[in-house]
Amino acid sequence: MANEQTDAVKSNTRVDVAKAGEPILRLSKYTASVELAADSMIEAIPVPEGAIPTRVDIAWSAFGARRTIDVGDGSVLDRFFDGLDVSAAGKATLFQDGAATGFNFQFTEEDTIDIKVLGDTMPADAWIVCNVEYKMAGGIPDESF
Repeated sequence: MANEQTDAVKSNTRVDVAKAGEPILRLSKYTASVELAADSMIEAIPVPEGAIPTRVDIAWSAFGARRTIDVGDGSVLDRFFDGLDVSAAGKATLFQDGAATGFNFQFTEEDTIDIKVLGDTMPADAWIVCNVEYKMAGGIPDESF
């Protein structure tokens, strides 16, 4: 099992959250340089304390049969997606519609959006693209979070 990071996490670049009412879109891509063991974790996107994800997009290349991924964070590994089939290339989008525990979730500390590889390995040269749109709590005076 490996713990990997995208360039977005490695750079440790933090978004200026002073513009709290404006949505912020963070993008990352991870390409496996070597085969990753099952249960490997990829830290995809850093998120600040107070962030409320409003959309999560994932796209991937074919990993092969019996492989799935969970997308979550340091507390709940499948907060946004649970058991996405990545056997063949594909994509998935989560709008905050109440379908996952990520609905109206607010980060109470800095964290990362994480992708866990399940079922088998992530082949060398396989890739995952992750886009997360979030807003900061308190950007609009009458919001209650």
